[in-house]
Amino acid sequence: MEQTCFITIQNEDEVLANFDKFVHTHHYEINSNFYDSWIARHPRRTGEAWWNQYLECKFLPDNPVPKNATFPELWGWLQPFKEPERLFELKKTNSDSS
Repeated sequence: MEQTCFITIQNEDEVLANFDKFVHTHHYEINSNFYDSWIARHPRRTGEAWWNQYLECKFLPDNPVPKNATFPELWGWLQPFKEPERLFELKKTNSDSS
C-alpha cells in the first residue's frame, strides 16, 4: 500500500506539488503537528497497526507517544513494547541452536 505521511507546515497544495512523485492518488496524510500523526499515535509497529485498522477493519485504540517527555522517559515508555520482541528473538535463537 502506497501510504505516505507528511508532517509539515506546508498546505496540501504545496505538499502535493513538492512530492507528487511520492503520492499515489489519495494515499497520503498531512499533519502540521507530529503528535497528530499516525506514527505518533501508533509508534511501535506503525505499519502493522495501519494495516490492521484500514485493511483488516480491526479498529485500534491510539497508543500515543507521551508529549513533552525527555529521551530517557521515552526510552522507558518504549521498553514494554520491545520486551516481547526480545523474548521472541531469544526463543528463536535458542530453538535454532538446538
